[in-house]
Parts: sequence; C-alpha cells; structure tokens
Amino acid sequence: MIEKIGKLIILITVFALFSGCALLEKNMQTSVYKRDDVDTSKSKVVVFPLLLTSGVDFAQINKNADNKSLDIIVGSGWTDEIGTDDVIIIPKIILSELPNGWKILDQFVQVLDSASAIEQSMDNPEIKKFIEELSAKVGDGALGFALVFEDENTFKATRTLHGNMGLFDTKKLTWKWITKYKNQYKLPVPYQMAIKDLFAESWKTIKAENNGKIK
Repeated sequence: MIEKIGKLIILITVFALFSGCALLEKNMQTSVYKRDDVDTSKSKVVVFPLLLTSGVDFAQINKNADNKSLDIIVGSGWTDEIGTDDVIIIPKIILSELPNGWKILDQFVQVLDSASAIEQSMDNPEIKKFIEELSAKVGDGALGFALVFEDENTFKATRTLHGNMGLFDTKKLTWKWITKYKNQYKLPVPYQMAIKDLFAESWKTIKAENNGKIK
C-alpha cells in the first residue's frame, strides 16, 4: 500500500512538472543593450513599482492600477538578485508626492523603449531635479525599472506580453543596461505567472551578458 502511494505521488509530481512546462511553452524574443563604461556596482538600486504603458494616459493608468502582487514580484526579484541591503523599494505614493513625478517617469519609460542603451542620455534639468528630490526622500541609488505593455485583459486576449527592464545610472545620467522581451504563449497562462516568467528571463539574460552580475 505504501509503495502504491509512493508511486502515485511520483506520477502526480511528474505530471505537474510536465504540465507546468507545457503551460509556459512560448515563443520568446529578446534583446539586451548594456554599457561597459557605466559602473553601478557600488550603487544601491531604487526600485520603482511595476509600470504599465499602453498608449493611454501613463500617469492615470499607473496611479489607478492595483498591482500590489506584481510590485512584489518586481521588488523581490531585485532583492533576490542583489540582496536587501542594496535595494530601496519605493511605494507608488512617493511618485505622486514628487512634483511632476509621473511626468518625469513617463520620460524615462519612453526612453527605456527606444533604440539602445548607448544612445540614451537624459542629461536635462528636469531629470536632475527629479533625481535630487527622489534621493532626498528615499536615498541615493541607481534606478531600477520594470515595464509591461499589456494589461491583464489585453494579455488574456492575445497571450502576448512585451516587457522591458532597465538600470539607470544617476551619476552619468544614462542607462547601464536595458532588456526587452516579447513572449507569445501557446496556451492560456495566468497574468501574474507571465509577469514573473518575463522578469525571470530578464535576470537570466542580463547576468549572462554581464559576467554573472546584475549591477
């Protein structure tokens, strides 16, 4: 009897593993841009909440979005990779408290989706002021971004998820690295699982390109 139960547990486990692999079967496209001349190795990382951009009012959609579980995925990803001592996770309310906070963040997001890290510099007075005000509230550090383009309803309809991640150096006012992904799933996948899968691939890819390091 015990042997039969043991065999049944093994069969269930194997089935679950194969089901999970089938569920996450996808067509994935990736690209990475990084700058070897930008050094963020000694910087802490100020991590923003998950940001959504879908061609509508950026500030409004992100202020109203209830993404706490997704924000946790993003924040825990950074802490798992570089440690809690080097991560400053900021709540969404901080962005609303900063003058023009959402407007400036929208500028970061637009640049984050542009051609390449090497071409991207944000050396302007508004950006500098935003960084100074943010640092005064939460502390100094490079800026960690996570961005998706499809909300949950759009993802359910298309099974496609585009996402970008980026690490911005506040000293040189340019990007250390940017990753871009497109995942097309063959079967329906929960939105939260797809987000987690997307950013897990991002960590894996940037470490492969950056000698095993995130920053």
